Amino acid sequence: MGPLARGRRFGYGAAVIADPSLARTPLSPGSFTWGGVYGHQWAVDRARGMSIVMLSNTALAGMAGAYPDAVVAAACGA
Repeated sequence: MGPLARGRRFGYGAAVIADPSLARTPLSPGSFTWGGVYGHQWAVDRARGMSIVMLSNTALAGMAGAYPDAVVAAACGA
């Protein structure tokens, strides 16, 4: 498997946030997340005691980009 986006590492079945500033996410270090090409994404932030599940019917846009970034930011209070 090739490299993931900056600030992320690959864990057992998910991307692990290694450096939130490099990953450009408000999720805590050690959080894990993954998105699917048909419009879903999920994240688990154990430091905050929360999980986020996003479901949409928008391929690609529901997986990565403005919509999931805004949902994660709102959930994290960023």
